[in-house]
Amino acid sequence: MIKAHYETYSYSGEICLAAAQSIVECRLPALEVAKVLTADGTATLLSAACENGEINYSGKVLLTVLYEDAEGKICRAERGAEFFHKAEEKRIAPAHFAVGKAMVQNVNVRREGGSVFLSALVLAEFSVYGRTEKQYLCGGEGLAIKRETAEIIKTVPATATFEEEDDFDTEYAEGVLSHTEKAFVTSATSGVGQIEVSGEVGLQLCILKRDGSLCSYERLIPFKTQVPADEVTSLTPAEAEVSVQEVQITAHTDEEKGTAKIAVVLTMRADCKAYLKEEISVCTDAYSPKVKVALAMENAVGRYLTDEKIFTERLACKPMINGSISEGAKLRAVVSPTASVTAVSMENGAAQVEGVVEAKLVCEGENGGYSCYPFSIPFLTVAPVQGGKLQAEAFVCGVGVRRKGGGEIEAEGTLKILVKSYEEISSAFLSDIEEGEEIAENDSAISVYLPVKGDDLWTTAKRLLQFPEEFQKCNEGLNFPLQGEERLLVYRQKGEK
Repeated sequence: MIKAHYETYSYSGEICLAAAQSIVECRLPALEVAKVLTADGTATLLSAACENGEINYSGKVLLTVLYEDAEGKICRAERGAEFFHKAEEKRIAPAHFAVGKAMVQNVNVRREGGSVFLSALVLAEFSVYGRTEKQYLCGGEGLAIKRETAEIIKTVPATATFEEEDDFDTEYAEGVLSHTEKAFVTSATSGVGQIEVSGEVGLQLCILKRDGSLCSYERLIPFKTQVPADEVTSLTPAEAEVSVQEVQITAHTDEEKGTAKIAVVLTMRADCKAYLKEEISVCTDAYSPKVKVALAMENAVGRYLTDEKIFTERLACKPMINGSISEGAKLRAVVSPTASVTAVSMENGAAQVEGVVEAKLVCEGENGGYSCYPFSIPFLTVAPVQGGKLQAEAFVCGVGVRRKGGGEIEAEGTLKILVKSYEEISSAFLSDIEEGEEIAENDSAISVYLPVKGDDLWTTAKRLLQFPEEFQKCNEGLNFPLQGEERLLVYRQKGEK
């Protein structure tokens, strides 16, 4: 008695997220190393291929170690290794593709026999993209159909690799012992067929000076690039994440001037997302006056970037130091600064942002010799970002430590914090309808019904098993929503079932 009609809507979007951890190990000859001061690492993804239920990926890890040799001299060593692993998620298919990043979460140092082993815990995180098809009911014969507009969120990824160069003068340096770099996006602006991304790379160097002492040096390197994205227009909300894939640092000294010129070449990758909102007409309810029907509902779920704010936070406080630093120790350099941050919506419409800055302080003892002390600086602030699902990241622009007049150690730092707000959009629609048994015939030529207060035309007609347009034709004076005091008439022609 019914004949359903269907349509299919196809769009690109984010299918799922996937993540996995792996361990990468490197070895140093123990004869060279008297004491390890710091051990840090960076990880870069080289490939990611989607298979049935998993992502097979590869990458490389670069581990940098500062150590003291048998003569008390500070040295550095670098070791690299490739890794291969997989991230499992049942929704992944070969037709999908993954965009990801890798990061070193922890580096463990241990001695075994004549070697020092460095074990890096590597986390890889992926966003998986592909085309999604949604079948939905669009009409049918013998059916009353309720139509509504559904919002569909399309997520369009775009990726590009680019280079930036910089050079600057510092005090005379024997060499660069260690370096860390992190990119921070300050703007991702969509245009016609492209996304323009700009921001800064925070470069932190630990430099060995001419007199054998250490110092830390920080520099902000601006960057800008354009990422092709065919579906993007100037009105499309977009965001970007930029990672440093490779860095080359060279130092040329000028003994006459007592300075060093440091040249930096950065290879970077910009991973962008553009959010497109489209509307389609779908069925959200249906019934038949003649037969019972079983309905299957489905949801189209997506998120949409609605707001983002960047602000600066300055820190000045007593740091939480792991260990005891003697009063006579010299504070030489701060290395490997990082920041972690979370944001939570508050009742007043703002966001509470809290996190911690972590770094390592290299000190020289009164009688020579070096030691390293991890320290942290917690922070709490408020950002003017409205509601939704929040995501935050922090960028360390500079961290330093000094002794105050009474010998107490104080830490100072500057953070740039980015807080983004997303709207979670879920649109329900009828994906299938199945015909059941016939509805028993009412033999009355006319029936009178007492309505429920607040009912609209659709609810009333459905309850009375009438097509909405036919019911309204028989009750032209009704105003919806109903007050509950009306009397509703249903006329049946002879032979109607």
